[in-house]
Amino acid sequence: MKKYIVIAIITSIIVITSLWVTKIIPRQISIFVAEYYVSTTYPDYNLVNIKSEEFSAEGGYLITFIDSSNTKHNFLVTSTYLPIHVSFDPILNRTGNTIHD
Repeated sequence: MKKYIVIAIITSIIVITSLWVTKIIPRQISIFVAEYYVSTTYPDYNLVNIKSEEFSAEGGYLITFIDSSNTKHNFLVTSTYLPIHVSFDPILNRTGNTIHD
């Protein structure tokens, strides 16, 4: 019985590591972070996530949202393996503010 528990733990660690290194888990984290950021920062905009892609030039993920007037908004969530920081907000950028203000 103890042998099966050890095998299950080792298998779980290998699977999670593989999913992390292949950037499957980080991509899902970046989508969650962007959706949470948009829903709390712009609840009246009715933004819908339509695409996410790796943006290797900045070391993060570009998450694209569309609003009710079909305008696309690209948010950049940075850090390749732990993408938890929205480093570019196109809506704030248009108003002249920055995220760090």
